[in-house]
Amino acid sequence: MGWNRVNTGDWGLPGTVILTAGGIAHLNGPGRYIIKSNAGAADAMVQITGLNNGDEVILEPYSGHTITVTNDATKLALQGVNFVMNDANDKITLVCRGGNICDEKSRASNG
Repeated sequence: MGWNRVNTGDWGLPGTVILTAGGIAHLNGPGRYIIKSNAGAADAMVQITGLNNGDEVILEPYSGHTITVTNDATKLALQGVNFVMNDANDKITLVCRGGNICDEKSRASNG
């Protein structure tokens, strides 16, 4: 049974989220999300809020936008360097460990 959320991160249909001016993505629980830039066509995502411990999300960029997921162990702990999502088929999967800190589970540069 999948999550059933209206206009948010449903596992079947992704919700769309616009980054704040500070690069924060305010999500509404686990699921799939399309991330849009606040600054035009390119932006850095530095933190995710709205998740609970154990929640998992799959993020992908809005078509034509470049979203750089920024590695910071106190907010977004990635498996290495920053991840630049610049194709609508790029994806990153993150798991929340609480306190608005997410760990990278996987990434796919498909474009």
